[in-house]
Amino acid sequence: IGQPHVHLLSLNRINPDQASEMISKLVSAKIPDDVLDQIIARTDGIPLFIEELVQSIDSENPASSTDIPATLADSLTARLDSLGPARRIAQAAAVIGRDFDLQSLAALTQEPLEKLSRDLEALLDSGLVFRMAGDQSFRFKHALIQDSAYASLLSEAKAAFHHRAADFLKQQEASEGQQAGLVAHHYFHAKDFQAAVRYWISAGEYSLKTMAIAEALEYFDRALETMSLVTETDTRPDQLSVHISRSSCYRHLENYEQALVCLADAETIAQQLEDIRSLADICHTRGNVYFPLADRDGILEQHTRALGYARQLNAQDLEIRSIGGLGDAHYCRGEMSE
Repeated sequence: IGQPHVHLLSLNRINPDQASEMISKLVSAKIPDDVLDQIIARTDGIPLFIEELVQSIDSENPASSTDIPATLADSLTARLDSLGPARRIAQAAAVIGRDFDLQSLAALTQEPLEKLSRDLEALLDSGLVFRMAGDQSFRFKHALIQDSAYASLLSEAKAAFHHRAADFLKQQEASEGQQAGLVAHHYFHAKDFQAAVRYWISAGEYSLKTMAIAEALEYFDRALETMSLVTETDTRPDQLSVHISRSSCYRHLENYEQALVCLADAETIAQQLEDIRSLADICHTRGNVYFPLADRDGILEQHTRALGYARQLNAQDLEIRSIGGLGDAHYCRGEMSE
């Protein structure tokens, strides 16, 4: 949505006559009027619900099917429960996403290929998923089916599947870049919060490097939120890194006020950790933020502080950078001789 080649179509609910016609085409035998009326009443003109409820009745003897699920969720749950061993395949696939492939499914289920293929065929036969182009890719027929399969997972099994999904994605070349956010998502739902933080940060850094600033901020914010759930290690070094990176994001957006807030948060942590190099970075960056704000005194003060930290570390690279910043400061003040 929002792209020139994408058009949004609003689809209205179908009326009772259209629902009756749809049902008659889905079932070979005639459905008794009372069963037909129940289906039409409960589906409220939603084609997916109509199709799912029709699947729940006996197409050969529809007169015997009086126990019709009351909601779409009930219908989908009943369909999933009827799958037998293939139900676990549907659940694992739901963890991967609406689209999934045989390789990732094998990694999550850890089933022998022969059994996995057999259960996957049963899932395909159920009509809940269909095969995409080629033999290795599949898709849930509707996002609600994926949601129902995912919701049917117990917490322990859900966490195990998510952890396997993250481990599988880590083996891919793009795991530290394009897929880092997805890896973080899986680790988060596997309750491996420390790993999730690492990959949220990696995703943020990749997005910042590619100038996807909004995405970078979202990933960095997720990292900060997840750090509150980490209990086994001190997260302040990661918090420090994230606040500095967030300041860079806001500088690109020319939101200098928020950039300064991030730098103040970073400075507080750097002082606690006695991290002199980070303090030098913070002061240098703050001096650069003051430049477009025409805060001449602020520019001079921050680059002077950065130079002091650089000399404290005896770090020649930081000292050269700070001297360059001081040159900007004196230029803004019209002090060309300096």
